[in-house]
Amino acid sequence: MRTIRLLSLLFLVVLQLQAQTRPVPAGDFSDRAETARMTATAGDLFGLKLAEVKSGSKWNFVALNAAGGVVVTRRTDSRTYIVYDPRANGEAIFNGSDERLLAMARKLLDGVGVPAAEIASAKILREITQEAEIDPQTGAARTTELKKGNRRALLTRTIEGIPVFSSRELLALNRSGGIYDLEMHWPEIPRAALDEAHRLQYIVRNGWKPPEQRGGRVESVEAGIVHSPSAALVMDIVPVIRVIYAPVDEKVGVKSQRFFDRNGDPVNPPRQVAQIDEPCRTTPRQAK
Repeated sequence: MRTIRLLSLLFLVVLQLQAQTRPVPAGDFSDRAETARMTATAGDLFGLKLAEVKSGSKWNFVALNAAGGVVVTRRTDSRTYIVYDPRANGEAIFNGSDERLLAMARKLLDGVGVPAAEIASAKILREITQEAEIDPQTGAARTTELKKGNRRALLTRTIEGIPVFSSRELLALNRSGGIYDLEMHWPEIPRAALDEAHRLQYIVRNGWKPPEQRGGRVESVEAGIVHSPSAALVMDIVPVIRVIYAPVDEKVGVKSQRFFDRNGDPVNPPRQVAQIDEPCRTTPRQAK
């Protein structure tokens, strides 16, 4: 009798594990299925072990919030993920090599289906921190020594020799090599936009002249593609000719960037935020 009860208990455990690991059907578009897929991505791709997962959505964003303050956000209209894991805040600075950090950044892009040929450049950004305080009696400022902060891998993008100015992956790891902070914004680019960008490259190579700008001189002219940033509520994708103007006056240190179409007419930067009639109130949804 005892053996039968043990076998029955074992059978129930196996059934429960199968129910937990059973893949979500491809045609299931419920909130529960979406949460399950994002949770699987968080574990399989980003290496995050999540507990007490709650999901919410607003406009073109879906987010998972988990125990420990972990947030995994995905855009529904582009290949975009934003991940933040503060659980290792006490050991937030990654001590591994630059090569390991860059390799992790490449692996994440590969995991979402980005071809290696689209990575235009991969470099390391280094943070330097310094603290200061004001002496209340003398008003003098006292500063501490400069300290090395965390490093971030920055990967930029090109397609068929066309730079995509707005796409990027920015990654910081914690001391144990897990994701601390990630912004991956790598939208799909339509064929029509690529064809027009090739056309703009042809125009630039064959003598296109940028408009003059008062107080500035042309530093660079390059055809490419711009699109809305990761936090935008819309997704504009626009082929442009980008012109960088350097200031003529050496006292002015800020360069300006302008976009133009094939006729030399200005192109407004991609939209970021649509008109909102009421404040954003994101309410966690109930799984359906």
